[in-house]
Amino acid sequence: MLTNFKVVESLIGATAMAAVAILAAAPAGAACKLKTVVSSTFNKNLDGWTSNTPAEVVWRSSGGNPGGFVQFTDMTGATTYIDAPASYHGSYSALDGAGFITFQHAILQEVNVSSYDPYQIFLSGPNGAAMFNGGTPTAASTGWLTVAAPLVAADWTVTSGTWSGLLANVTDLQIVIELVGNNNSGTDIEGIDNVAVASQSCGFGIP
Repeated sequence: MLTNFKVVESLIGATAMAAVAILAAAPAGAACKLKTVVSSTFNKNLDGWTSNTPAEVVWRSSGGNPGGFVQFTDMTGATTYIDAPASYHGSYSALDGAGFITFQHAILQEVNVSSYDPYQIFLSGPNGAAMFNGGTPTAASTGWLTVAAPLVAADWTVTSGTWSGLLANVTDLQIVIELVGNNNSGTDIEGIDNVAVASQSCGFGIP
């Protein structure tokens, strides 16, 4: 699932771009090894993911990349995110500087767009909280696009506690699915697919 990414450089930072480049370039059996810690392909159901606006988020069996995906249809003024199940909770300490969170997002239908918000991920736990801001999609952002957020302190904004304290016990992972603003209820449709937390043995050193 984590190979052959369709990556748009403007969507992710330099650290993430380097990480994806390493993954894409490394041949089978290379010294830099990818390990998926936990993932959701949504091919059978929502895989335990929930939402702050459950009436607006449903599972679709087809149309993803490939197979099933999480579909959001805007019907309220609330910003919608999806919330990871317990399988994504626990210690991320071993992933500090060597792990990343990735997902694919698609803007499926829009009318009368008024704004675009950046790709965002939120991590929190009893010892801290942090936010990742990626790039911002545009009208040209079509199809399934991959966002990668390296678990590197410099790429996140720590909003409470400490980075190391947060990673020691992550109890909540949220991904914002609603990135487009408009004034037409039911015409903003977006999707998320292929969420994963993974690590690579090479780390994220940039030449």
